[in-house]
Amino acid sequence: MLAAAVKSRTEQEGLSLTSNAVMLERILVTVESSHQCRRGLVTRDGSIRVGAGMIGENILGAISRLSIEARAKLLEERENRERCKEAIDRAQWEFGVNRVYRAGMVLVTTDQLMDCLSRLLAADEKDRAQIKYHLAGNSLGVAGAGQRCHLDDDGSVVVPWDWR
Repeated sequence: MLAAAVKSRTEQEGLSLTSNAVMLERILVTVESSHQCRRGLVTRDGSIRVGAGMIGENILGAISRLSIEARAKLLEERENRERCKEAIDRAQWEFGVNRVYRAGMVLVTTDQLMDCLSRLLAADEKDRAQIKYHLAGNSLGVAGAGQRCHLDDDGSVVVPWDWR
């Protein structure tokens, strides 16, 4: 719907979108309310946010101007997810965990999940054996900061990402 609106608006105003980054990678463009987003910006995950009150020329300008940065963040986030997936696989193998997931209402970022798993995997041999004893056959949830270790409703073990 947005693509059709942008296309018709560009044809009406005689504009063209020429950024190579948009052509190289699909970039999500989200239209927020005018109060939430007054100018175009790139989110942490590599998408572009524009405001509903922006005129077509400003939307196209924002997409053109921000698409290279958005693509770079998108690729960086994709690489982080791949590294995170490898760490999850290693934790599942090392500790006999059925699954590793992000738990709770507070969003746990990929970097926070990686930090938590890397500290678990970096434990010395004695501690890793004890961790494996307690986690084997269970699921491991990683929750937001400030929470305590606990059992979730489904029986999985939940730890805060910043555990010490």
